[in-house]
Order: sequence, then structure tokens, then C-alpha cells
Amino acid sequence: MDQYEFLGLPQSQWAFINTFADWFSAFATIAAVWLSLWLARKATQPKARLRCAVVITIGNGFPRREYVNFSIVNTGDRPIRVTNIGWKLGLFKKRFAVQMPGGEPHINSPLPVDLTHSQTANWFVSTEDVHDGENWLQDFGGKMIAGRSVWLNLLTLRAQAYTSTGHVFSVKPSRDLIKLLHKAVRDGVAPK
Repeated sequence: MDQYEFLGLPQSQWAFINTFADWFSAFATIAAVWLSLWLARKATQPKARLRCAVVITIGNGFPRREYVNFSIVNTGDRPIRVTNIGWKLGLFKKRFAVQMPGGEPHINSPLPVDLTHSQTANWFVSTEDVHDGENWLQDFGGKMIAGRSVWLNLLTLRAQAYTSTGHVFSVKPSRDLIKLLHKAVRDGVAPK
């Protein structure tokens, strides 16, 4: 038996096997550096959750009203400033619209609004108020959704919240809002 033999392998084979430790160590170092850079970058990114749905207000002496509600909550540790809300649609030829919140300031958050961790802002757009002979569903559906590819416009429709740093939070509107818009476009009148 060779004096440098261990577990049935000669010293030359052990030297070859030990070179893999250096390779593994180098790979682990690169992975650790990449992970720390990724986590540092991710920590500086603003985080928020946006929701867009049809809501109904009731109670406290207010009449029953139907609204499109934009709601955003800051889920990150970094404060954000929301400057406006709006819409995006289209696959290749994208179209954008800025949404003006309804005329009821007592239920709308101001714009711009600063949000720290876990703070929420809400904006309500009435689906019932009539301007120039059309309500919001007819106006938005007729001017933004209607066209040759209604299904594609509804499929790609996204509600958006824009921040002062250029970050855009985007969400697909709720299914009930999509159905109301589809019905408004199809019928040419707003559903009751």
C-alpha cells in the first residue's frame, strides 16, 4: 500500500479532486456578490400595490353611488409621491390617458400625494355623472375602448399610477369593470 493513499485513491487523484474546491469557492463568491448587489438595488426600488375596481358607496347620509376606484398602498420601506393616475392600452400601438378624479374632494386623496410605508390613497371616478350627454363608461368606452379590436383593447387595458421618480405601478382592472366597459361599448349606452 502506497504511503500517500487514502480511501483507495493515490495522492495525485486527491490533488485533482481538491482543485474542484477552488472552483466551487470562486463560484460561491461570485454568487454572493451578485446576490448582495441585487438585494441592494431591490431595496431602493419603490414598491406599491395598485387596485382598480368598481365600488358602490352607501351609508352616512350619502346616496348610493357607483364609482371606479383607484386604490394604491405603499408596500415598500421607501416613501413615494403619486403624481397622477391613468390608463394604458394596446399591444403594439399603445395609447395612454390621464384620469381626472371625480368632483367629490371629500372622498378623493389629493394629487400629488406622498405615501410612506402602509399608507393608502384612493380616487373615485363616478360612472353615473353625465358630462356632454355621456357618463364615464360611455365616454371612456367610446373614445378609448371602441374600435376595430375591442377585445384586444379590453385585454390590454391597465390602470396606472405614476410617481415623481418615473416609476409606474400598473394593474389589470377588475373583471366587473371590464364587463361594464364591454357592455357600454357593445350597447352604446351605459348599463344601469
